[in-house]
Amino acid sequence: MDKIGISGQDLAKRTIQVHAAGADGAVISRRKVSSGGTMLPND
Repeated sequence: MDKIGISGQDLAKRTIQVHAAGADGAVISRRKVSSGGTMLPND
């Protein structure tokens, strides 16, 4: 599993976007869910 070096969240009215990147800036994860939804791991 990659270690997350940078994370960010974008909280809009109807959606939430979560981004994670490694220390080198490579994208590890990008997820978009509705505000009423639940985020579950992809494992």
